[in-house]
Amino acid sequence: MPERITLTLCIALTSILVCCADDSLLDRVVAAEKNYTAEIEQYREELLDALASKREIAQKRGDLKSLQRIDDEITQFKEHQQLPKMVSVRAYSRKMSLAKSKMISAYEQTVTDLTKSGAIEQAKSVQAKLEQFVSGKAVIPHDAIRFGHLAYKVFPDQLTWEQARERCTGLGGTLPRISNNQENDFLTNLAKKANLSGFWLDISDHQREGTWIHTDGTSVIFTNWDKKNFHQPNNAMRVEHYAVSLTKLNGLWWDYPLDPKAYPNLTSSGRPGFICQWDLNKGK
Repeated sequence: MPERITLTLCIALTSILVCCADDSLLDRVVAAEKNYTAEIEQYREELLDALASKREIAQKRGDLKSLQRIDDEITQFKEHQQLPKMVSVRAYSRKMSLAKSKMISAYEQTVTDLTKSGAIEQAKSVQAKLEQFVSGKAVIPHDAIRFGHLAYKVFPDQLTWEQARERCTGLGGTLPRISNNQENDFLTNLAKKANLSGFWLDISDHQREGTWIHTDGTSVIFTNWDKKNFHQPNNAMRVEHYAVSLTKLNGLWWDYPLDPKAYPNLTSSGRPGFICQWDLNKGK
């Protein structure tokens, strides 16, 4: 075999091996991010369970003031990550600190390994994630899909609207806030590829019937309600206050109850999956 051909084959083989090694390192980051997400969700649930137990005690005692304070703390923790004062948060803080340290170590090790392998651009990308994470800013998952100035990640978990919203908030994002037909079509196709029959939207009218707003209180500028076929939103049984996009109806929107187990024909358990959204321009 001529030396030039042999050299070319060796270079190609080396490139393939380096590429595979880089992919393996990036997969390690994705796995670490998933583990971190699972851990912080578990710790959040443990703290919420402690608050729920405290609330139950206050209710049994007939202590209305304490019950109201606990309800306020639950709301502040869910929506703004504000730590409660009526239960001990020492164990929670310790576990969260340990989880964060493990995630930082994973980022740092991956940056080092990518740099050693010569994958400088990938190393810079992970380094940027590390800096975001340390600063407390939202860290967009490595496998999130970009579309314009937004990024999305699909989750197959069939949760209630509130649970899905909390999951996205915990990741520094939101449920989808769709602004136009292009975003609606993109998300519909994304959901179809993931075999989701529907996904929650960051829109509700639970505060005031008929007034649909985002969870931050801002107005909704785009809608795609299924008005022609099913006269949506129709607030059936007066409990449907949460928007969902149905992929089986090509992205038309319906209003659903908080936990739509009454609709087993749409998903196996009656609940949609969900998608988290991040604004890439936020904080710039």
